[in-house]
Amino acid sequence: MTTTRPNAIGAPGYSETMPCEPTSASRARRLVRAALHTWDLGHLIDDGTLIISELVGNA
Repeated sequence: MTTTRPNAIGAPGYSETMPCEPTSASRARRLVRAALHTWDLGHLIDDGTLIISELVGNA
């Protein structure tokens, strides 16, 4: 398994390419949680993780 790290792509922005594996959804949720915490947007974590779960699940 190849481990990748999120890349800062500007202020604010992150990008990470994830493999087509079941573990990618949890990795994506962690990335969204970390980004929203960093940007002081903790109140959006529930909505953000739900949205990213749907996007990754449908990809």
